[in-house]
Amino acid sequence: MSGVEGAEELMDRATGGVTCARNVDLKFTNVKAADGSVSVAVALSVNNSYTGVLEVPAQTDTGAQRALKGDEFFLVQNGHVLLDIGETRYSLHSGDHVAIPHESCYSFVNTSNVGCRLVFFVPRNPYG
Repeated sequence: MSGVEGAEELMDRATGGVTCARNVDLKFTNVKAADGSVSVAVALSVNNSYTGVLEVPAQTDTGAQRALKGDEFFLVQNGHVLLDIGETRYSLHSGDHVAIPHESCYSFVNTSNVGCRLVFFVPRNPYG
């Protein structure tokens, strides 16, 4: 399926075991955390839109990211995470959501002792 260890198990966990339709472009992306561990995003690409799950383990961060494919939308499914966009820091909790504008630099920081799970959506890029 992909080179990511446990990709099938991760996909089952991320989708609740739902099987995706054939001919769907399934992407697995590793996001390196500052301490060397890995936060994993499982993304499903449909018509150049992306959706998936980002898991930020306890005491890690995603490192600097940039919204290159268009605006990015995140919903905190469980846990607590800090979001840095430019020089501004936001504190997000379960149920909170945020829109990150196209071309913005950002990172998620999990300072808690439990993992945090975010659901994300990146619609088709209207900017080109």
